[in-house]
Amino acid sequence: MPARYSHVPRVSLSSMMGMLIALAASMPWIDCVHAHEVAILQSAEVAAYRQAIDAFQAHLLSQAGLTVTTYNLQGSIERGRKLGQKLRASDVSVVLAVGTKAAIAAKLELVDIPVIYCMVLYPERYALTAPNMTGIQLHIPPIRQFALIKKLIPHIQKIGVVFDPDRTAHLIQQAQQGTAAQGLTLIQRSVSSQIEVPSTVRALLAAIDALWLVPDSTVLSEDSFNFLLKATLDAKVPLIGFSPELARSGALLSIYVDYTDVGKQAAELANRILRGSPIPTQALLPLQHVRYAINQKIADYLGIPIPARTRLEADHVF
Repeated sequence: MPARYSHVPRVSLSSMMGMLIALAASMPWIDCVHAHEVAILQSAEVAAYRQAIDAFQAHLLSQAGLTVTTYNLQGSIERGRKLGQKLRASDVSVVLAVGTKAAIAAKLELVDIPVIYCMVLYPERYALTAPNMTGIQLHIPPIRQFALIKKLIPHIQKIGVVFDPDRTAHLIQQAQQGTAAQGLTLIQRSVSSQIEVPSTVRALLAAIDALWLVPDSTVLSEDSFNFLLKATLDAKVPLIGFSPELARSGALLSIYVDYTDVGKQAAELANRILRGSPIPTQALLPLQHVRYAINQKIADYLGIPIPARTRLEADHVF
Protein backbone atom coordinates (compact mmCIF):
# COMPACT_ATOMS: atom_id res chain seq x y z
CA MET A 1 0.00 0.00 0.00
CA PRO A 2 1.43 3.45 -0.91
CA ALA A 3 2.69 5.50 2.06
CA ARG A 4 -0.01 8.14 1.68
CA TYR A 5 -2.66 5.48 2.42
CA SER A 6 -0.79 3.81 5.28
CA HIS A 7 -3.03 5.46 7.90
CA VAL A 8 -6.16 3.89 6.37
CA PRO A 9 -7.08 0.61 8.13
CA ARG A 10 -7.34 -2.48 5.96
CA VAL A 11 -10.87 -3.80 5.35
CA SER A 12 -11.25 -7.42 4.31
CA LEU A 13 -13.48 -8.38 1.36
CA SER A 14 -15.81 -10.34 3.63
CA SER A 15 -16.16 -7.38 5.99
CA MET A 16 -16.90 -5.09 3.07
CA MET A 17 -19.60 -7.43 1.75
CA GLY A 18 -21.17 -7.58 5.20
CA MET A 19 -21.25 -3.81 5.38
CA LEU A 20 -22.87 -3.55 1.94
CA ILE A 21 -25.54 -6.09 2.84
CA ALA A 22 -26.31 -4.27 6.08
CA LEU A 23 -26.46 -0.96 4.24
CA ALA A 24 -28.80 -2.39 1.61
CA ALA A 25 -31.07 -3.79 4.28
CA SER A 26 -31.37 -0.36 5.87
CA MET A 27 -32.22 1.38 2.58
CA PRO A 28 -35.67 0.31 1.25
CA TRP A 29 -35.22 2.32 -1.93
CA ILE A 30 -32.68 -0.20 -3.21
CA ASP A 31 -34.64 -3.28 -2.07
CA CYS A 32 -34.86 -5.67 -5.03
CA VAL A 33 -38.23 -7.03 -3.86
CA HIS A 34 -41.10 -4.94 -5.14
CA ALA A 35 -44.18 -4.36 -3.02
CA HIS A 36 -47.18 -6.26 -4.36
CA GLU A 37 -50.87 -6.19 -3.61
CA VAL A 38 -53.03 -9.25 -4.18
CA ALA A 39 -56.81 -8.84 -4.14
CA ILE A 40 -59.31 -11.63 -3.54
CA LEU A 41 -62.84 -11.20 -4.87
CA GLN A 42 -65.09 -13.62 -2.99
CA SER A 43 -68.56 -14.25 -4.40
CA ALA A 44 -70.14 -14.96 -1.01
CA GLU A 45 -69.39 -16.42 2.40
CA VAL A 46 -69.44 -20.12 1.53
CA ALA A 47 -67.46 -22.80 3.36
CA ALA A 48 -66.02 -24.23 0.13
CA TYR A 49 -64.84 -20.77 -0.96
CA ARG A 50 -63.23 -20.25 2.44
CA GLN A 51 -61.28 -23.51 2.10
CA ALA A 52 -59.88 -22.41 -1.25
CA ILE A 53 -59.07 -18.90 0.00
CA ASP A 54 -57.33 -20.16 3.15
CA ALA A 55 -55.18 -22.51 1.06
CA PHE A 56 -54.42 -19.70 -1.40
CA GLN A 57 -53.24 -17.39 1.36
CA ALA A 58 -51.25 -20.15 3.06
CA HIS A 59 -49.27 -20.93 -0.10
CA LEU A 60 -48.57 -17.41 -1.31
CA LEU A 61 -44.85 -16.76 -0.97
CA SER A 62 -44.25 -14.33 1.87
CA GLN A 63 -42.20 -11.38 0.73
CA ALA A 64 -41.52 -7.87 1.90
CA GLY A 65 -44.35 -5.51 1.10
CA LEU A 66 -46.90 -8.16 0.05
CA THR A 67 -50.44 -7.32 1.09
CA VAL A 68 -53.53 -9.47 0.55
CA THR A 69 -57.01 -7.96 0.77
CA THR A 70 -60.30 -9.86 0.52
CA TYR A 71 -63.45 -8.23 -0.85
CA ASN A 72 -66.79 -9.99 -0.37
CA LEU A 73 -69.41 -9.51 -3.09
CA GLN A 74 -72.11 -10.77 -0.70
CA GLY A 75 -73.74 -12.55 -3.63
CA SER A 76 -74.07 -9.41 -5.79
CA ILE A 77 -72.48 -9.12 -9.22
CA GLU A 78 -73.25 -5.39 -9.15
CA ARG A 79 -71.27 -5.02 -5.94
CA GLY A 80 -68.53 -7.06 -7.58
CA ARG A 81 -68.42 -4.68 -10.53
CA LYS A 82 -68.02 -1.70 -8.21
CA LEU A 83 -65.21 -3.49 -6.40
CA GLY A 84 -63.66 -4.29 -9.77
CA GLN A 85 -63.74 -0.62 -10.73
CA LYS A 86 -62.00 0.20 -7.46
CA LEU A 87 -59.31 -2.40 -8.13
CA ARG A 88 -58.87 -1.17 -11.68
CA ALA A 89 -57.78 2.21 -10.30
CA SER A 90 -55.39 0.64 -7.77
CA ASP A 91 -51.90 -0.83 -7.97
CA VAL A 92 -53.07 -4.41 -7.45
CA SER A 93 -50.76 -6.96 -9.08
CA VAL A 94 -52.98 -10.06 -9.18
CA VAL A 95 -56.67 -10.70 -8.55
CA LEU A 96 -58.08 -14.04 -7.39
CA ALA A 97 -61.79 -14.33 -8.21
CA VAL A 98 -63.49 -17.03 -6.14
CA GLY A 99 -66.86 -18.27 -7.36
CA THR A 100 -68.96 -17.57 -10.43
CA LYS A 101 -70.17 -14.07 -9.56
CA ALA A 102 -66.70 -12.86 -8.67
CA ALA A 103 -65.32 -14.30 -11.92
CA ILE A 104 -68.05 -12.61 -13.98
CA ALA A 105 -67.45 -9.26 -12.26
CA ALA A 106 -63.70 -9.55 -12.85
CA LYS A 107 -64.27 -10.39 -16.51
CA LEU A 108 -66.49 -7.31 -16.96
CA GLU A 109 -64.32 -4.79 -15.10
CA LEU A 110 -60.68 -5.90 -15.15
CA VAL A 111 -58.99 -5.84 -18.53
CA ASP A 112 -55.29 -5.31 -17.81
CA ILE A 113 -54.76 -6.86 -14.37
CA PRO A 114 -53.93 -10.60 -14.22
CA VAL A 115 -57.00 -12.47 -12.97
CA ILE A 116 -57.04 -16.06 -11.72
CA TYR A 117 -60.50 -17.47 -11.13
CA CYS A 118 -61.48 -20.64 -9.31
CA MET A 119 -64.45 -22.44 -7.75
CA VAL A 120 -66.54 -22.04 -10.92
CA LEU A 121 -68.14 -25.36 -11.83
CA TYR A 122 -68.90 -24.88 -15.53
CA PRO A 123 -67.02 -21.74 -16.68
CA GLU A 124 -67.77 -22.36 -20.36
CA ARG A 125 -71.33 -21.25 -19.65
CA TYR A 126 -70.13 -17.76 -18.73
CA ALA A 127 -67.54 -17.04 -21.44
CA LEU A 128 -64.80 -16.44 -18.89
CA THR A 129 -62.13 -15.89 -21.50
CA ALA A 130 -59.89 -12.85 -21.80
CA PRO A 131 -56.17 -12.28 -22.41
CA ASN A 132 -55.68 -11.35 -18.74
CA MET A 133 -57.70 -14.25 -17.29
CA THR A 134 -57.12 -17.90 -16.57
CA GLY A 135 -59.01 -20.35 -14.39
CA ILE A 136 -58.41 -23.45 -12.29
CA GLN A 137 -60.68 -26.27 -13.38
CA LEU A 138 -63.14 -27.34 -10.69
CA HIS A 139 -64.72 -30.41 -12.23
CA ILE A 140 -62.73 -33.49 -13.14
CA PRO A 141 -63.04 -34.26 -16.87
CA PRO A 142 -64.86 -37.56 -17.41
CA ILE A 143 -61.91 -39.02 -19.30
CA ARG A 144 -59.77 -38.68 -16.15
CA GLN A 145 -62.53 -40.17 -14.03
CA PHE A 146 -63.04 -43.15 -16.32
CA ALA A 147 -59.32 -43.83 -16.51
CA LEU A 148 -59.27 -44.02 -12.73
CA ILE A 149 -62.43 -46.14 -12.59
CA LYS A 150 -60.93 -48.61 -15.06
CA LYS A 151 -57.74 -48.78 -13.03
CA LEU A 152 -59.46 -49.24 -9.68
CA ILE A 153 -62.38 -51.47 -10.76
CA PRO A 154 -61.15 -53.17 -13.95
CA HIS A 155 -64.15 -55.49 -14.38
CA ILE A 156 -66.48 -52.56 -15.10
CA GLN A 157 -67.32 -52.23 -18.80
CA LYS A 158 -70.79 -50.66 -18.98
CA ILE A 159 -71.33 -47.44 -17.05
CA GLY A 160 -74.81 -46.00 -16.63
CA VAL A 161 -75.73 -42.38 -16.00
CA VAL A 162 -79.02 -40.56 -15.46
CA PHE A 163 -79.07 -36.84 -16.21
CA ASP A 164 -81.19 -33.81 -17.05
CA PRO A 165 -80.26 -32.50 -20.54
CA ASP A 166 -81.09 -28.96 -19.45
CA ARG A 167 -78.45 -29.13 -16.72
CA THR A 168 -75.62 -31.49 -17.62
CA ALA A 169 -75.85 -32.32 -21.34
CA HIS A 170 -72.38 -30.86 -21.95
CA LEU A 171 -70.91 -33.13 -19.27
CA ILE A 172 -72.53 -36.21 -20.82
CA GLN A 173 -71.08 -35.28 -24.21
CA GLN A 174 -67.62 -35.23 -22.61
CA ALA A 175 -68.42 -38.52 -20.92
CA GLN A 176 -69.22 -40.20 -24.23
CA GLN A 177 -65.77 -39.28 -25.50
CA GLY A 178 -64.17 -40.33 -22.21
CA THR A 179 -65.70 -43.80 -22.14
CA ALA A 180 -64.80 -44.41 -25.77
CA ALA A 181 -61.18 -43.46 -25.07
CA GLN A 182 -61.05 -45.98 -22.21
CA GLY A 183 -62.79 -48.79 -24.09
CA LEU A 184 -65.89 -48.48 -21.92
CA THR A 185 -69.55 -48.16 -22.85
CA LEU A 186 -71.71 -45.31 -21.55
CA ILE A 187 -75.41 -46.08 -21.25
CA GLN A 188 -77.28 -42.85 -20.66
CA ARG A 189 -80.86 -42.07 -19.73
CA SER A 190 -82.34 -38.59 -19.57
CA VAL A 191 -84.99 -37.24 -17.20
CA SER A 192 -86.68 -33.87 -16.89
CA SER A 193 -87.89 -34.14 -13.27
CA GLN A 194 -87.09 -36.01 -10.08
CA ILE A 195 -90.32 -37.94 -10.40
CA GLU A 196 -88.84 -39.81 -13.37
CA VAL A 197 -85.67 -40.85 -11.57
CA PRO A 198 -86.81 -44.05 -9.76
CA SER A 199 -88.39 -45.77 -12.76
CA THR A 200 -85.54 -44.70 -15.04
CA VAL A 201 -82.90 -46.06 -12.67
CA ARG A 202 -84.72 -49.36 -12.09
CA ALA A 203 -84.91 -49.97 -15.84
CA LEU A 204 -81.25 -49.07 -16.27
CA LEU A 205 -79.68 -51.20 -13.53
CA ALA A 206 -80.03 -54.53 -15.34
CA ALA A 207 -77.97 -53.23 -18.27
CA ILE A 208 -74.96 -51.73 -16.46
CA ASP A 209 -71.95 -52.65 -14.33
CA ALA A 210 -71.88 -49.38 -12.36
CA LEU A 211 -74.01 -46.25 -11.93
CA TRP A 212 -72.07 -42.99 -12.28
CA LEU A 213 -73.45 -39.97 -10.45
CA VAL A 214 -72.97 -36.46 -11.79
CA PRO A 215 -73.69 -33.17 -9.97
CA ASP A 216 -77.16 -32.76 -11.46
CA SER A 217 -79.73 -31.29 -9.08
CA THR A 218 -82.65 -32.78 -11.02
CA VAL A 219 -81.34 -36.29 -10.42
CA LEU A 220 -79.61 -35.96 -7.08
CA SER A 221 -81.17 -34.82 -3.82
CA GLU A 222 -81.05 -36.20 -0.30
CA ASP A 223 -84.17 -38.28 -0.91
CA SER A 224 -83.13 -39.51 -4.34
CA PHE A 225 -79.67 -40.50 -3.09
CA ASN A 226 -81.23 -42.76 -0.47
CA PHE A 227 -83.26 -44.40 -3.23
CA LEU A 228 -80.24 -44.70 -5.54
CA LEU A 229 -78.17 -46.28 -2.79
CA LYS A 230 -80.82 -48.86 -1.90
CA ALA A 231 -81.60 -49.68 -5.54
CA THR A 232 -77.96 -50.18 -6.52
CA LEU A 233 -77.19 -52.28 -3.44
CA ASP A 234 -80.23 -54.47 -4.10
CA ALA A 235 -79.06 -54.94 -7.70
CA LYS A 236 -75.42 -55.45 -6.62
CA VAL A 237 -74.38 -52.58 -8.89
CA PRO A 238 -71.67 -50.26 -7.51
CA LEU A 239 -72.44 -46.56 -7.19
CA ILE A 240 -69.73 -44.08 -8.21
CA GLY A 241 -69.94 -40.59 -6.69
CA PHE A 242 -68.14 -37.27 -6.75
CA SER A 243 -67.50 -36.42 -3.09
CA PRO A 244 -66.05 -38.21 -0.05
CA GLU A 245 -69.41 -37.75 1.67
CA LEU A 246 -71.08 -39.89 -0.99
CA ALA A 247 -68.51 -42.64 -0.45
CA ARG A 248 -69.01 -42.42 3.29
CA SER A 249 -72.76 -42.72 2.73
CA GLY A 250 -72.52 -45.84 0.57
CA ALA A 251 -71.00 -45.20 -2.85
CA LEU A 252 -68.30 -47.75 -3.63
CA LEU A 253 -66.01 -45.10 -5.10
CA SER A 254 -65.99 -41.31 -5.23
CA ILE A 255 -63.64 -39.27 -7.40
CA TYR A 256 -63.51 -35.71 -6.21
CA VAL A 257 -61.86 -32.31 -5.94
CA ASP A 258 -60.37 -31.05 -2.68
CA TYR A 259 -60.91 -27.28 -2.51
CA THR A 260 -57.62 -26.79 -0.70
CA ASP A 261 -55.88 -28.21 -3.78
CA VAL A 262 -57.65 -25.59 -5.89
CA GLY A 263 -56.47 -22.76 -3.64
CA LYS A 264 -52.92 -24.10 -3.53
CA GLN A 265 -52.72 -24.36 -7.31
CA ALA A 266 -54.06 -20.80 -7.66
CA ALA A 267 -51.40 -19.58 -5.21
CA GLU A 268 -48.61 -21.30 -7.13
CA LEU A 269 -49.78 -19.55 -10.29
CA ALA A 270 -50.04 -16.20 -8.49
CA ASN A 271 -46.49 -16.65 -7.18
CA ARG A 272 -45.19 -17.09 -10.72
CA ILE A 273 -47.05 -13.99 -11.90
CA LEU A 274 -45.68 -11.95 -8.98
CA ARG A 275 -42.19 -13.03 -9.99
CA GLY A 276 -42.78 -11.63 -13.46
CA SER A 277 -44.11 -14.57 -15.47
CA PRO A 278 -46.98 -13.79 -17.86
CA ILE A 279 -50.43 -15.16 -17.18
CA PRO A 280 -50.92 -18.50 -18.99
CA THR A 281 -52.55 -18.35 -22.40
CA GLN A 282 -54.83 -21.27 -21.50
CA ALA A 283 -58.31 -20.11 -20.56
CA LEU A 284 -58.69 -23.03 -18.14
CA LEU A 285 -55.94 -24.99 -16.42
CA PRO A 286 -56.51 -28.64 -15.47
CA LEU A 287 -56.59 -29.48 -11.81
CA GLN A 288 -53.26 -30.95 -10.76
CA HIS A 289 -54.57 -33.27 -8.05
CA VAL A 290 -57.50 -35.67 -8.28
CA ARG A 291 -58.55 -37.48 -5.11
CA TYR A 292 -60.62 -40.58 -4.50
CA ALA A 293 -62.37 -42.31 -1.63
CA ILE A 294 -63.52 -45.92 -1.40
CA ASN A 295 -65.98 -47.69 0.87
CA GLN A 296 -64.46 -51.01 1.87
CA LYS A 297 -67.66 -52.20 3.55
CA ILE A 298 -69.61 -51.70 0.33
CA ALA A 299 -66.86 -53.45 -1.65
CA ASP A 300 -67.11 -56.43 0.69
CA TYR A 301 -70.91 -56.51 0.36
CA LEU A 302 -70.71 -56.37 -3.45
CA GLY A 303 -67.93 -58.96 -3.55
CA ILE A 304 -65.55 -56.58 -5.31
CA PRO A 305 -61.90 -57.07 -4.29
CA ILE A 306 -60.02 -53.84 -3.58
CA PRO A 307 -56.24 -54.28 -3.95
CA ALA A 308 -54.14 -53.24 -0.96
CA ARG A 309 -52.33 -50.63 -3.04
CA THR A 310 -55.64 -49.05 -4.04
CA ARG A 311 -56.62 -48.73 -0.39
CA LEU A 312 -53.21 -47.34 0.46
CA GLU A 313 -53.35 -44.67 -2.26
CA ALA A 314 -56.94 -43.66 -1.49
CA ASP A 315 -57.45 -40.34 0.26
CA HIS A 316 -60.25 -41.85 2.36
CA VAL A 317 -61.22 -45.44 3.12
CA PHE A 318 -64.57 -45.95 4.83
